Amino acid sequence: MARDDSLVGRLDHLGVARQAEADGLSPALARRVADVVTRSGLPEDRRSEVYRELVSHFQDGLEAGRTDAELLEAFGDGAAAGRLIGGQKRVVTPEAAGGSGSGDGLLTRILRDVRLAARRLLARPGFTATALLSLALGI
Repeated sequence: MARDDSLVGRLDHLGVARQAEADGLSPALARRVADVVTRSGLPEDRRSEVYRELVSHFQDGLEAGRTDAELLEAFGDGAAAGRLIGGQKRVVTPEAAGGSGSGDGLLTRILRDVRLAARRLLARPGFTATALLSLALGI
């Protein structure tokens, strides 16, 4: 992707929308991402985090076959979402609780990543079965 995460935090509404379009979103989805990111009122690093999460969310929806209109309707009002996200993300959440705070050790981060991987695999049982079968046959 052409994204520079450190830059996204400093961009205005139009800049965020252009960056989202460069990352493969339609203009309508890019505007919604820009609405949320700019209205969150978060500091630069947190805005970049919200941007990455939203772009990934919309790209996942598009890959699942949903239309832009369906995604926008399901997501709801961008301004309201921005205010809610801004209010929740202002509190620095420790990494142990899934946030981006500092101070967690290597083992804690690895365990968090393993839990995330397990949730992702359980969410897609067909893929998981195929991957496990391929590994079993290869070994």
